[in-house]
Order: sequence, then structure tokens, then C-alpha cells
Amino acid sequence: MKTRVTIALLLSLVLTGCGPWLRVGGLYSSPAHNVSVEFPERWMRMNTNEFLLITRDGVLLQYILIQSLHVSDPLKHTKKTFRKGMLPQEVAEVILDNKSSNPDVLNFKVSGNTPAKVG
Repeated sequence: MKTRVTIALLLSLVLTGCGPWLRVGGLYSSPAHNVSVEFPERWMRMNTNEFLLITRDGVLLQYILIQSLHVSDPLKHTKKTFRKGMLPQEVAEVILDNKSSNPDVLNFKVSGNTPAKVG
């Protein structure tokens, strides 16, 4: 009986697991997120209204997360905060500190944090 339940659970996960992911590529506009993005070809987007998340090979390998945060919103895993007028690299340092302070994230390593021109 336990084997049947396990098989049924695994089968339902396999059949429904692909539902929230959509293949993307090219220009994407989201009025809900107030953003337009040029997505790389053959990437997958998670179908959610809370944020934009795309990946090519799976979120455990790499992903791009686009999320709207207000300057006054506290972050969950760091005491560092955003402030108006921060440089992009300063914002990145706050986000990286929040990510590295998350106890659910293991072996987090930043190989580089340098400014780059995008778009």
C-alpha cells in the first residue's frame, strides 16, 4: 500500500511539476511588475504574479530573479537596508549579504561583484 501511495505521489509531481514553467525568449513585458525584459532564448520562466524568475538549466544551477522591493522594505536575512541614492554596486552588496545570511542557502560563494553595462 505504501508503495502505491509513493508511486501515485511521484507520478502526480511529474505530471504537474512542469505546469508553472513557460519557455521564454525575446521581449517580455509585465505591467504587474512594471518591467520589460529581453529574455535569453530557450530559457524557462516560472509562472507567478509575485516576481519574475527565469532559468536555463534549473534554479539550482543558475537563475535570474526580478523582484520589486520598496526602499523601506526590510530584508529577511540581513540588518543591512536600502537607502535612496545607493549605487547599483551598493544595492548588490546588500542583496548578496541577505542571500549569504539565509540559513537555507548552503555553500554560497560570490565569484565576482563588479559593475557591468547591461542592455
